[in-house]
Amino acid sequence: MLAADTNWNQGLELAIIAGCSLVDITHAQVLPDPTAKPIDNRAPGKALVAAGSSVVVGYNWKAPLDDQYGHSDYTAEIAKDYLDRYKTDRAIGDLSAAALDWITSNYIIQDRFAFVDHSNMNARGRAADACGIYAVEGDEANWVYYYIDWTTGTTTRVPRSQWP
Repeated sequence: MLAADTNWNQGLELAIIAGCSLVDITHAQVLPDPTAKPIDNRAPGKALVAAGSSVVVGYNWKAPLDDQYGHSDYTAEIAKDYLDRYKTDRAIGDLSAAALDWITSNYIIQDRFAFVDHSNMNARGRAADACGIYAVEGDEANWVYYYIDWTTGTTTRVPRSQWP
């Protein structure tokens, strides 16, 4: 049986897509290099959340390397920290927090392994590219996208009604 012949995404509660730009809903981020050309990614995050997961987390620009900052377990540490937070969110019934906790886990692990000047968004580290989508099944109007706004360094909440 081929994966395409199954309904693998039906009833999926959490999807972690730890690849570059795969959870982006738009290319609205300010590029770190003003001479860089935007990636024409056609907002893959929209399609991922529409496929059936309640929470989709990943990155809207560059994902960290498995051995980021020279630590071979860097991304494994992000996943471990995040899954601990996710279990708590799920236990208290707050899956919307699970989308935000991915950003938190990325910053905690980044700060553990490297000094990053968070006040300088040009030297912000890969954690600033973490993002998450919380989707209420059957209620597209209540989907929410969370990301770090590079111009302010703050976590930004974008309800589905404001997605491009």
